[in-house]
Amino acid sequence: MLGGLWVPVPLMPEGMRTLAEFSPAYQSGSLGWGALAGDPPAVRSLVVLAAWTLVFSGLAAWRYRRAL
Repeated sequence: MLGGLWVPVPLMPEGMRTLAEFSPAYQSGSLGWGALAGDPPAVRSLVVLAAWTLVFSGLAAWRYRRAL
Protein backbone atom coordinates (compact mmCIF):
# COMPACT_ATOMS: atom_id res chain seq x y z
CA MET A 1 0.00 0.00 0.00
CA LEU A 2 2.87 2.36 0.75
CA GLY A 3 4.31 1.92 -2.73
CA GLY A 4 1.50 3.81 -4.42
CA LEU A 5 0.12 0.88 -6.37
CA TRP A 6 -3.21 0.96 -4.48
CA VAL A 7 -3.43 4.65 -3.64
CA PRO A 8 -1.93 7.27 -5.98
CA VAL A 9 1.20 8.80 -4.47
CA PRO A 10 0.09 12.42 -5.10
CA LEU A 11 -2.93 11.82 -2.82
CA MET A 12 -0.73 10.70 0.09
CA PRO A 13 0.46 13.05 2.84
CA GLU A 14 3.95 14.52 2.31
CA GLY A 15 5.76 12.14 4.69
CA MET A 16 4.19 9.06 3.17
CA ARG A 17 4.95 10.37 -0.32
CA THR A 18 8.66 10.53 0.50
CA LEU A 19 8.64 6.98 1.90
CA ALA A 20 6.64 5.69 -1.06
CA GLU A 21 9.25 6.90 -3.54
CA PHE A 22 11.87 4.71 -1.87
CA SER A 23 9.77 1.56 -1.60
CA PRO A 24 10.50 -1.38 -3.88
CA ALA A 25 6.85 -1.59 -4.97
CA TYR A 26 6.85 2.02 -6.19
CA GLN A 27 10.14 1.63 -8.05
CA SER A 28 9.03 -1.65 -9.67
CA GLY A 29 5.82 0.03 -10.76
CA SER A 30 7.80 3.00 -12.04
CA LEU A 31 9.91 0.71 -14.21
CA GLY A 32 6.76 -0.95 -15.54
CA TRP A 33 5.02 2.35 -16.27
CA GLY A 34 8.13 3.61 -18.03
CA ALA A 35 8.35 0.46 -20.13
CA LEU A 36 4.72 0.83 -21.18
CA ALA A 37 5.42 4.42 -22.19
CA GLY A 38 8.46 3.33 -24.20
CA ASP A 39 10.94 5.09 -21.90
CA PRO A 40 14.32 3.58 -20.98
CA PRO A 41 14.71 2.28 -17.41
CA ALA A 42 15.15 5.07 -14.87
CA VAL A 43 18.53 5.00 -13.14
CA ARG A 44 16.97 5.98 -9.81
CA SER A 45 14.58 3.02 -9.95
CA LEU A 46 17.40 0.62 -10.72
CA VAL A 47 19.57 2.02 -7.90
CA VAL A 48 16.76 1.86 -5.33
CA LEU A 49 15.84 -1.69 -6.33
CA ALA A 50 19.50 -2.77 -6.23
CA ALA A 51 19.81 -1.28 -2.74
CA TRP A 52 16.71 -3.14 -1.53
CA THR A 53 18.07 -6.34 -3.08
CA LEU A 54 21.34 -5.91 -1.19
CA VAL A 55 19.53 -5.19 2.08
CA PHE A 56 17.24 -8.21 1.79
CA SER A 57 20.09 -10.48 0.62
CA GLY A 58 22.20 -9.37 3.57
CA LEU A 59 19.34 -10.04 5.99
CA ALA A 60 18.73 -13.46 4.47
CA ALA A 61 22.41 -14.38 4.71
CA TRP A 62 22.58 -13.15 8.30
CA ARG A 63 19.51 -15.19 9.32
CA TYR A 64 20.80 -18.25 7.47
CA ARG A 65 24.15 -18.12 9.24
CA ARG A 66 22.47 -17.50 12.58
CA ALA A 67 20.21 -20.53 12.06
CA LEU A 68 23.19 -22.83 11.61
